[in-house]
Amino acid sequence: MESLQFSFCPGEVIKAGTPLLIQSPSPFSAQAAQGAISVRRSCRSLRLVVQVDLECASILVPTKGLEPGAYELMVGELRDINSGLLGKDLRKPFTVGAFRGAMSSDLKIEHVVLLSIGETSTTRLQPGHNAKNGHGYLEIIKATHRKNLTTQEFAFDADGTEVDGDQVLAEVQSRHYKKFGRLHESLHEHLSLRKDADDVDVFVYPQINNDLFNYAKPNDRELKQCPEEQTARLDRFLHDNCKHVDLLKRLGAKHQRVPNTVVFQAILSKAQIMSLRHSNEIGSIHLNDSEAINDLSNSIAIARSDRVQGAGFDGKGVRVAVFEDGPSDLTDIPVVSQYSTSPPASDHARLTHAIIKNTETAHPHGHAPGCDLYSANSGSNEALTWACQQRCTVISQSFHRANEPGGADLQSDDLFKDMLALTYPFPFIAQAAGNYWLGDDDNINPPESERVNHKGYNTISCGNHDDTATAMDGSSVFNNPDSPHGDRELPEISANGTAVTAVGITKSGTSFAAPAVAGVAALIQQISPAIRSWPEGTRAILLASAKRNLSGGTWWADVSSRTDASDGAGALDADSARSIALTRIFRNNSPTARGWDVGTIRNADFDPSTSLSTFRYWITVPRTGPGDNNPETVKVCLAWDSKITSANGTATASQLTVDLDLWVRDRNQQIVAFSSSFDNSYEVVEFDGLQGATYEIVVKKFRGTDQVWYGLAWQSAFYLTRGGLGVV
Repeated sequence: MESLQFSFCPGEVIKAGTPLLIQSPSPFSAQAAQGAISVRRSCRSLRLVVQVDLECASILVPTKGLEPGAYELMVGELRDINSGLLGKDLRKPFTVGAFRGAMSSDLKIEHVVLLSIGETSTTRLQPGHNAKNGHGYLEIIKATHRKNLTTQEFAFDADGTEVDGDQVLAEVQSRHYKKFGRLHESLHEHLSLRKDADDVDVFVYPQINNDLFNYAKPNDRELKQCPEEQTARLDRFLHDNCKHVDLLKRLGAKHQRVPNTVVFQAILSKAQIMSLRHSNEIGSIHLNDSEAINDLSNSIAIARSDRVQGAGFDGKGVRVAVFEDGPSDLTDIPVVSQYSTSPPASDHARLTHAIIKNTETAHPHGHAPGCDLYSANSGSNEALTWACQQRCTVISQSFHRANEPGGADLQSDDLFKDMLALTYPFPFIAQAAGNYWLGDDDNINPPESERVNHKGYNTISCGNHDDTATAMDGSSVFNNPDSPHGDRELPEISANGTAVTAVGITKSGTSFAAPAVAGVAALIQQISPAIRSWPEGTRAILLASAKRNLSGGTWWADVSSRTDASDGAGALDADSARSIALTRIFRNNSPTARGWDVGTIRNADFDPSTSLSTFRYWITVPRTGPGDNNPETVKVCLAWDSKITSANGTATASQLTVDLDLWVRDRNQQIVAFSSSFDNSYEVVEFDGLQGATYEIVVKKFRGTDQVWYGLAWQSAFYLTRGGLGVV
């Protein structure tokens, strides 16, 4: 029972000094209030003296002096003067912000980012910090009107004066284009070390101002062949937009089209590339790097894949590719096909293959022992393209390029893989986040400043946790990439990669977390074959099922407070993912404890006045036993795609064309949790749900009019068993 009313929405951002108001339908004593109410930060309770207004039956909780960051208002057992229960075991998260602009109390502040504005990039600041020397300062605030629910965005400078934030960010983008033109920064740096006559292997993208992917992809079945609509759109585009092809022919460059895309691989000299820097005949040029750098007990039990296998699912019928060098020995590695018959080989690759599938006698046979395993056994992107041509719907990658650990934003391979995820067979791609240590080959100084190696929007990066799923490995990379608003959060998920043993080899690193995630993806794609054509759905299910939180607070609390957590949404949990995958739900469903859906979300799906989706998904929190009223954890994930586009006259890149937020409301349409980042292609909410209660999932469109493919999943029936966390 909860009869208390709060002046703030769970997760809301407030300024330090703004008191939190709690109102009750009946009076209570000051002693009862002081004893029941506290504020907690990082599991540490803070001593605060609350103020009680007996006449108004209200409590003021002071926040003066609180440092910026994520907090929880805790309400223990609070009773009125007649011993009536007003509230018990309540947690209300909030974030103390350090913004300078003045905001109306009529607005619910959902997200605040403080930015240091440089010449060609932006950096998110720690709350309360000033911009770097020589840089500008900008704070951007995302808010919703409390009554009419309209969405508003505000921007302020260092003096707290309101400014045009979009214009400031557009000027950064303009300066970036002036400096680099249509060359990616990593290619620009690569060319600085080359002579004019030197040949360079590149990808050439056209200008893409119309959307190649604005069609309704079937969501009720696995697609066994490329959709006719996609083939027609690609062919029509190349017929009408062939400037980049004509250019390559005029230059006499060796070139070929990447299958099922509008991208061309070409060999150009440095002089030719530099002459195209501001050419209107192309969209962008990226380095096609083929150098692979490897990222360096029972993984199956920790991820609970054994429970899924015990339920009869082993990945049968799902095609999984390992994209890296070939195994040093194919004994007990039953691959269906290989890209090369004489590949470079390593024990590293032997183990990454075996984690997914092996036939070693008297030992576990991998996370997906029934899958069809393909070996894309080369570091070249031609091998990755080959895996897609084999119709592999799951791909695992455990190496990186030399420029990726230090790259501040998306690199060439990120753009390429984001494109592949949008084209048949629509693969789900799991990648190792990377590892760091003093003296490692990446030469990042200091080593702990290394960025998550793979930064694409339409793929997933995997961190490495320990053998007990209680802590992250100290070498697992988690530093986020730069983005316009500075709030991207990578990696997205973590899995066991510590001392993993199979086929007689034991190694540690995120390299061995990625194939675990890929193996579990194969399990859920067997359970629901339609997911094989929807990587957005696979992402949503894996993140919604990852309840074990190993670092920081909840996903949204970390993003909101600028806590760069290392575990993403949490630890991989195959058993929980299985329970979600078994429950396919469609829009406006009858309430269920768990479920998933995929589809196309269009501008017409939103109310024009509130920007809230006109459809709903409904959650019910089951009772775990008679008389048990303890809150139950509910976790929801929304994932969608970026697009490959040259929007706003920029170089062709992977860009989020819509900004979607995720709300969960109770039966009185009061928000119980939300997630409202700017620069992520997914949102995650997590909250304590009341047993027997029903909640609605609402998608809110903050910005953009484009249509995108999305996946959504939720789980509300986590529980504790003797063997650890599981699901009912």
